[in-house]
Amino acid sequence: MSVKQRLIDYLRYKQIGQKRFAESVGLSAGYVNAIRNSIQPKTLEKISLKYPDLNTGWLITGSGEMLNNNTVPSSTIKIVNENNLTDFIAELQEETKKGATIEYKKSDQAFLQIIAAQPKSEYETRIATSSEKRGIPFYNHDLLSGDIKAEPEYYIDYAPYNNCDCWVNVSGHSMEPLISHGDMIAIKEIESPSHILYGEIYAIETENYRTIKRIGKSDKKGHIRLISINKDYDDQELPQAMIRKAYLVVGCTKMIL
Repeated sequence: MSVKQRLIDYLRYKQIGQKRFAESVGLSAGYVNAIRNSIQPKTLEKISLKYPDLNTGWLITGSGEMLNNNTVPSSTIKIVNENNLTDFIAELQEETKKGATIEYKKSDQAFLQIIAAQPKSEYETRIATSSEKRGIPFYNHDLLSGDIKAEPEYYIDYAPYNNCDCWVNVSGHSMEPLISHGDMIAIKEIESPSHILYGEIYAIETENYRTIKRIGKSDKKGHIRLISINKDYDDQELPQAMIRKAYLVVGCTKMIL
């Protein structure tokens, strides 16, 4: 099913006409019918702010449910990008002196949607023991070097990410500030490397290494471009045939201490 058809299905569910929807988001009346392969990040940002119950991850990839299970009032949502993420986190320091987790929901190719800054005590209510197996497993290993199929340390029950395969730790600095050294990420394995979508962030596994990068189109036939957010790191070209597994990075959690 295409992005266009999924959006049409959502509008039918909400009983909203295409023209009315487009006008409410500040788009041309024929926007929905004009959608081809995907939706531009800035447009997706507008849609997300106007319709917070729409799971934009589902809209773009088809993964998960159509509706967000835990919709946050729009007044608590802020869209940030790599240019203002660091400053925004700094602004939260005063409010999170006692410790907090900031949870991010991936909303499109270029943005992260800050869902909430939850006190630790509230966050811990979502933690389940390995025997309970509620939510998805957290492997206390570095994705880039550890065995993510070892015994999980516990399970994290947080509805927006429960359709993922697991939570894991990450290391390295090439994707900062979007994904920083020491963050936890929620990942979902895709069926085939041929299903990789340009512009999305993936954990890529080859025979020799794993890496987390935004994926771009390469000028070389049969290759993909591995793009770093941190400009201190060079982009790379990778033959697509070398990819053994690929995991879509769906969410990221940062610890503010």
